[in-house]
Amino acid sequence: MLSPRQGLLRPVGCGVEELRRRRREREAALRRARREQQLVSKRLLRDDTPEEAEGGSVASILGEAEIQQFLWLAQRGTEEKEREGALVSLRRGLQHPETQQTFIRSVGGQHADPGWAPDQQPRPVAA
Repeated sequence: MLSPRQGLLRPVGCGVEELRRRRREREAALRRARREQQLVSKRLLRDDTPEEAEGGSVASILGEAEIQQFLWLAQRGTEEKEREGALVSLRRGLQHPETQQTFIRSVGGQHADPGWAPDQQPRPVAA
């Protein structure tokens, strides 16, 4: 009977270094696949759907209520499709300069911390 400790049952070329090399190759392949998937997802979000590309849709002006609704859906939507649709609509709307200004006015002040502003010195009262 052959003992594994004698090395007779071990396949040739499967030393510790060989196993490490295989593991590094496998991990590198997984990282490449993950990076490629992220790039594909990013491209899909940027690309217009075929129907809209054919129609030549123009960026519409969104009101403050619509912006708030799309933001709420994007952040707290229950379904992935719902969130993705809200993000796409918001992205398309933000291509218009008026919508950008509305977005900045409505969303810009929501997360402001009043403690960050420097204290103003009290002005002396003229008697």
